[in-house]
Parts: sequence; structure tokens; C-alpha cells
Amino acid sequence: MRASDGERRQVIATLQAACVEGRLNLDEYGQRVEDALVARTRAQLDALLVDLPAEMSTSDERAIASANRAVARGDDRCSVVVYFGDGTEHGPWLEPLHEPSARRASPRR
Repeated sequence: MRASDGERRQVIATLQAACVEGRLNLDEYGQRVEDALVARTRAQLDALLVDLPAEMSTSDERAIASANRAVARGDDRCSVVVYFGDGTEHGPWLEPLHEPSARRASPRR
């Protein structure tokens, strides 16, 4: 069966999670991402994940969980991490609920 763009993105997210967890080195990650981008079938995509745990969480899931924990403890900071991205943004984007005035630079007089 032919692979969809969404399936390719999911495989790449899983590969990214595996790299962050140390299951793939950077060379393996890069090669598998290249292979995922040109894969035509689901079988080709599945072959890229065969030696990885099936229940791995993706980086998006971990980022959302981390942001939820930060909001729950009242943290008003926001961190952005990009791993070998192409500069485009995908998925949910969380920003601070407010900007504390104490952290703003005071105007020069």
C-alpha cells in the first residue's frame, strides 16, 4: 500500500524520538529520515522502525507533556528546541499566558 505524507511525518517523529533517547546515532537517524522521505510504501516505512520499540512516544508528545507540567507549576517561561528541522513549524504551539513585567528591560531615560 502507498505511504501518505502523514505516515512519513509520523515515522520521522518516531525516528527523532529514538535519536533523542540514544537508540539511533546521528548517522543512522539522518539516513533513516532520508529513506522515510523517499519511501513509497508502508512496508518501506515499517522497515525503518523494525528494530525500535513499538511504544515509543514522539517528540511532540513529550514536548506537550513538558509544557503541561510547566503550566501546572506556574512556570511562565517557554523553551523551543528544534532537532534537524527544515525551519517549518508543525503541531501545537504553546506560548506563555503572560509576560512578567519584572523580566522586561526598563526603558532608558
